[in-house]
Parts: sequence; structure tokens; C-alpha cells
Amino acid sequence: MWIEERDVHTRRLVRDYERSLSISWAPDSHHFFVNDSHGSDGTDCSVFDPATLKTTDIAELLVAKDTGVKKFLGAGHSYLEAKHWIDSHDLLIVLFGHFDDPPLGGFTLRYRVDLAGKVHKLSQQSEEHPE
Repeated sequence: MWIEERDVHTRRLVRDYERSLSISWAPDSHHFFVNDSHGSDGTDCSVFDPATLKTTDIAELLVAKDTGVKKFLGAGHSYLEAKHWIDSHDLLIVLFGHFDDPPLGGFTLRYRVDLAGKVHKLSQQSEEHPE
């Protein structure tokens, strides 16, 4: 993925990715998020500052504020995605997936994440599968 400054026509490599991405600019264009579908079993989410290419790993922010989220991030299928910008500094983040080992079950967690590091869990749902 490259970023280009139109006024001076310079390109900078942001990062190499292996598979598909979804990208969205913040309303003020000071940041953009990238959902990296790195495999059929996972998606990671990062936020970039286009001027410096400083990266904010959303998983790290979640773990810093909610240590219980580690088990969901480590599930057999774990998809961490930014769904949309709430405003120029806040994102709706959804972590969903399922465990491959017993106890089997699916999960969906929703967060509001501020780029300054504030994390607010909005909801958590679990789906149990009978064995």
C-alpha cells in the first residue's frame, strides 16, 4: 500500500500486505484505518497518520484497557475490524469470530475507541455450540 501526496507527486510505501484490505479516511483526513484480512482465519486493524506513517495497533489499545480481550484475539478465527469513523478521532471497532477448540463458541465484542487511547466496551455477545 502506497500513499501519494498529490501536490508534490511523491509516493511513500506504507506497508506490504499479502491479501485484501479495507481502508477509510477519518472525516478530517488526519488519519485512516486499515483492516488487513491477512488470512481466512483473521483480520487485524491499524490506524495510520498519513504525515508520519505512525501506526496505532487497535489490538494493543484494546488489550491495554481490557485484558480479557486477549482470549478472543487469540481464538482460532478472530476478526478485528474498524466498521466506521464515529468522528475524526473515534472508531466503532468490532471483534468477532469463534474458537476452534472446546469450549466451542462464537463471539462478538463492540468497542468505541478514541485515538488518544480511550476504549469503551459497548457490548459483548457469546454464542455457545453444543458438543
